[in-house]
Amino acid sequence: MPEPIQQAPAPDQIAGSLVELLSRLGEKSFGLSFLFGTLVIALYAGKRLGELITPPKGAEYDFTSMLTLPLLVGRDTYNRAYIFYVFLLLYFYFVLCIFQPLVDIIGGQTTIKFQGASWPLFAALLVVGVLPATPVVAQIEHSLRRFAHAIANIPDEFYNRVTALSAQEIETVVAGAPEYESDIETFWTLIAVLSILGIEYDDAVRGSRRCVSLRLFGEWTLERPDLWSQAEYQRYTDVIAMLKPQYLSLRAKTEDLIFETESNAFVKSVLASNPTVLLGGRIDAGSAQTLRVDAEKLLAQGKKKGVVPNQIPLLEDLKFARQGWSEHIKASEVDAKRLIALFSIVVRNDRRTMRELVRPENVKNPKTTGPGVLDKRYADPGLRFFAQLLRSNNISAEPWFNSILLATLVGSGFAYLFCVLHRLATDNDVIRKYVLPPENLEKLKPQTLDTLISNSFTSSASDVGFLGLAFLLSASIALFMRSSRIRNEEWLPFYDLPTTPVSSYFGLFLIGWIMALPALMLQWILYYARAGELADRDNLIHVMQINVGIAFALASASVCLCIVTDIVAARAAEDVTLGIKQNRRYFNQICLLACILPTGLHALILLTDQGYVRQPAFMAGQMLIFVVLIYAAMRFFVTTLEHRLRRVTPLPLQPVLDKDQGLGG
Repeated sequence: MPEPIQQAPAPDQIAGSLVELLSRLGEKSFGLSFLFGTLVIALYAGKRLGELITPPKGAEYDFTSMLTLPLLVGRDTYNRAYIFYVFLLLYFYFVLCIFQPLVDIIGGQTTIKFQGASWPLFAALLVVGVLPATPVVAQIEHSLRRFAHAIANIPDEFYNRVTALSAQEIETVVAGAPEYESDIETFWTLIAVLSILGIEYDDAVRGSRRCVSLRLFGEWTLERPDLWSQAEYQRYTDVIAMLKPQYLSLRAKTEDLIFETESNAFVKSVLASNPTVLLGGRIDAGSAQTLRVDAEKLLAQGKKKGVVPNQIPLLEDLKFARQGWSEHIKASEVDAKRLIALFSIVVRNDRRTMRELVRPENVKNPKTTGPGVLDKRYADPGLRFFAQLLRSNNISAEPWFNSILLATLVGSGFAYLFCVLHRLATDNDVIRKYVLPPENLEKLKPQTLDTLISNSFTSSASDVGFLGLAFLLSASIALFMRSSRIRNEEWLPFYDLPTTPVSSYFGLFLIGWIMALPALMLQWILYYARAGELADRDNLIHVMQINVGIAFALASASVCLCIVTDIVAARAAEDVTLGIKQNRRYFNQICLLACILPTGLHALILLTDQGYVRQPAFMAGQMLIFVVLIYAAMRFFVTTLEHRLRRVTPLPLQPVLDKDQGLGG
């Protein structure tokens, strides 16, 4: 039997439902507004992060303005920067939001409650509206974005990839491959004719390498769409349309110049006097020097005899040929580097092609027949070499943030373990009656073993977690500022105590303190908000004073970490070789000395507070957490830093050059 059709609800019922719904939403207005603000900031971060603070400069990077930042640096790198940037923005947004109950406490309230929709929306407006729009405050957003880019190695990773590919001896890379015989022949022909024109051997090699690189990278990126995934390759349609005419023009001009120079009677005369030199054959520095000397002798003889230039066939063309080659090599260098940059972008983003190019040759391709057979498209030795070079970890150093993040996690883990053990030993019913003040003993109730274990684990997580977060933020910003100043050649490294560059550390100390303090205050706010206990203005001021002091100790630890980093870097640069035991002992001593100042400050802050003094077990636990966290994190950071500095190996064939250097030198 069919069910009866239900009647639509009456208007008054709908109104009643809406009122009830809105009233329920009003109870959660702070949470809903906070979530809305979080979503807005996350969307805003994606838009702002896509803007490079300093776009790539130079004609070789002019096409990058047509690409988005994820395409330019790679999706993985961009996502890493996005996560860091969103975290930083949300951290400041969260700090602004938690000021609401602090203001209420100052205003006379005794309970911490997050209520009302206006405060989170106002905080989100500050982050996404006021930060980028106000000239003075915009510098904060600029710094946050630069920080996120630096952590993800943007755009340095892009420059490193381009420089690494540009620095390779391409004639060696493709040597012996039948498909590149004509390119190798062109390479050596160019060296011969350029030497006759009076160009030094090294400059002739670089010029020849530029022309050959232009030809190969142009063919791979502009003329071989079959190498790439169709969907990926279509993203670069406009870029290819812009670059292809210039590439075809320079490639044709290379062939024309070679033909014209070979046909020059003067060049023919020099080659005729050196029958051992064959155009297209390998030429060493000695043979090139001989060609250059013979050409200079022939010119000197003509001038000595007073011969009019046109009496030596096409002698006047020699001047124009040299000028033409000089201009062409400069243009080829710019365009070759432009094509290398595009190649690195396409290969990095096309994961299917990258996987095929780096796949070992003895692995069977399911699209082919026979074991160990590669698709002919991906068996190209030149393509495979450069793809593997892009995949290599040697191109881009691991960001320093990875080290401090991992070191903080390790230090927090050790501190958590010690804290749990300390609480189990001092919070049990047998011990705490001897270590707690008499007024606190009256409020205590007997606790079971399960309760003791549960409280030890949860309380330890809170104590260690917020302290670890504060140290991570403080140390990260300090290390970032250090690396930024090194890049700008403004950093004064530490050498010894008498010459300590205090001016270099003051700014690090201040910004490290600013980053650490909100994370420490967050623990107090969440504790009272969760427990529902009463809080007053005096309690807030008291806790603020303690946390200001602890933030000073964390900031000093961050500065000491930068000093230790200088010591390790200088030691690696001097190539001081010691045994494993000697190295461990040395770095243990350095880290212990570096922990003295922050640990002393932290202990002094706690000892000046009567609340901690009256609870010696609790105070000892807080000191234990701090010293274990700082020392373990610093020691692990030093170990990873020293290991990374010493395991750096040169790139194949040729070391990576500075990013401002041209192709091949």
